[in-house]
Amino acid sequence: MLGRSTCLLGIDGHNPIIRISLQKEPEMTIEFNVEGMSCQHCVSAVTHAIRERDAAARVQVDLAAGKVTVESAAPVQTLKDAIDDAGYTVVAVANQ
Repeated sequence: MLGRSTCLLGIDGHNPIIRISLQKEPEMTIEFNVEGMSCQHCVSAVTHAIRERDAAARVQVDLAAGKVTVESAAPVQTLKDAIDDAGYTVVAVANQ
């Protein structure tokens, strides 16, 4: 789950009580070594695939090094699957 919200409504005498809390899962930085990326289209495809799974993800792609660095609260496997589903091969994963 990327986020959780709680809403409590009630009555305290004559005053309504409304409490809303938003909790965000902690973000991680994950570095993927990816094969098959060679151009700006690849950068766009990988970035789009990851952001379909987590719209708030921050994605950096280094074509020369074959690395995709992602800051996200999504599970690592979800992000890896996004890259794989975009047609690229993840060969290694490292959490930073």
